[in-house]
Amino acid sequence: MRYIPVSYLAEYLYCPRNLYLRVIEGIERKNEDMKIGEYQEERRQKREKVISGSREVFHGVEVASETLGLVARIDAVEKNGNVYPVEFKKGKRRNSLSHRVQLCAQGMLLEEYLGKEIAYGFIFYMASRSRVKVRFDKDLRRKVILTKEEVKKMLEEPVEPPPLKSSRCKGCSLREVCFGSEGVLPLERKGKTIYLTVPGTALKKNGNACVVVKDGEVIAEFPLKDLEGVVLVGRTHITFPLLSVLMERGVNVYFVKRDGSFGGMFIPSERKNVNLRMRQYKMHFDEKQSLKIARKFVKGKIANMKALLMRYNRKGEVLEEFIRDLRLMEKRTESVRSHGELLGVEGYATQRYFEGCEKILDKVGVKFDKRERRPPRNPANSVLSYLYTLLLKDIISALYISGLDPYFGFLHINRPGRPSLALDLMEEFRPVVADALMLYLFRRKILDISGDFKIYFGGCYIKPHARKKIFAVYEEKKRQEVQHPEFKKAIPYYRIFEIQARILGKVVVGLRKEYTPFIIR
Repeated sequence: MRYIPVSYLAEYLYCPRNLYLRVIEGIERKNEDMKIGEYQEERRQKREKVISGSREVFHGVEVASETLGLVARIDAVEKNGNVYPVEFKKGKRRNSLSHRVQLCAQGMLLEEYLGKEIAYGFIFYMASRSRVKVRFDKDLRRKVILTKEEVKKMLEEPVEPPPLKSSRCKGCSLREVCFGSEGVLPLERKGKTIYLTVPGTALKKNGNACVVVKDGEVIAEFPLKDLEGVVLVGRTHITFPLLSVLMERGVNVYFVKRDGSFGGMFIPSERKNVNLRMRQYKMHFDEKQSLKIARKFVKGKIANMKALLMRYNRKGEVLEEFIRDLRLMEKRTESVRSHGELLGVEGYATQRYFEGCEKILDKVGVKFDKRERRPPRNPANSVLSYLYTLLLKDIISALYISGLDPYFGFLHINRPGRPSLALDLMEEFRPVVADALMLYLFRRKILDISGDFKIYFGGCYIKPHARKKIFAVYEEKKRQEVQHPEFKKAIPYYRIFEIQARILGKVVVGLRKEYTPFIIR
């Protein structure tokens, strides 16, 4: 960075890990105190200059220094005979080194900008309604320089600091992330995902709400604060004003093609952890390390395929031969010596697994000879393809959130436009999320073969009204809590997607020895 924000120095002194999570990993979460502070600052900035007697006050003054390599937006600069910076803090008056260093750095920037000595400044604590005068002595100035060098080193050679585990953690907005088993457990999101499926409908902004419009008529309305994601299917639309607001709120927008395949996504901002992605690319080209991770993806997939068949085997199905073969293939993953051999093991295991699924579907009169995609030739394959698309969008999102590049994988071959790493991570979730839902939809007769599908030129396609049924059960499945084998607690699937992405990220940067796939019990 050419200029380091002065606020980074204060954050680093308060908690190095907080700065790392926010700046390096790009994790943002605002608590009530932060929102109040932002509101108070906005009110101050509306009055750029205030004159009171002989005192002039300038709000929101931006200064930068080539010499120091620092930049700041000073809350206020006052001229009253002397010139000095004023920093506003929302809380009660206290003796804080991070506050003093931040103010002193602002004073040093003003010195260079104005070409005159700035000897002191003030911190105004709003809860106490009191000012504290801070003198910029040699020791404090030296601390500014030393802290800047430490922050610069963190930015250039990121190493994740351990949690402080002190009393100051209580009010931190990132506490849940920081203490989530060393930064692996993600923040819980409770928003809703809108699926827009009817051709000709559009999403628009209306005040603080998102409205669904068809032929000029509003047919549904949702508060913007409740949105977590938007999925646009086929010939549906979204307006730019709404897209702009969703970007500010960090809401992802996904695009699904008419045939059910994944079209792409609009992400508000890519994660800032360049170091993580550089190590990901390096590990990709390391055959030994790449194969080590790829083995885990395949082992997790086979273990979960086996678990699903075992579940149905207890319901009276005759699936022992398929389960036995999967058990053998799961063990084989540990001894393969190349990606080609690993893909061969995965291919055979998948073939035997779908043969077992065929036996399960036979009992309810649903044809499923083999896995076919382009086009799917029967309802089971059509539903699987659609569920894989929904799952893929969530895995891509989890990887972006964790800072990894979804398009640079370890198992699947990299091709233009192919999210290889997302397909890698998706493997362990295919059986327990998508495949399990497909079997559920047909065995419970939620989908009707005669009325919910259409045959067109040999391909089998899901009708729009049937897609709504699939969306509903998929969203319900995402929020289903299951026991995570490592954390020994019930966690919704949508959070587990991100947990696994974060675990992978820790492996990539060397904070974990090996990747542990999510395997259901």
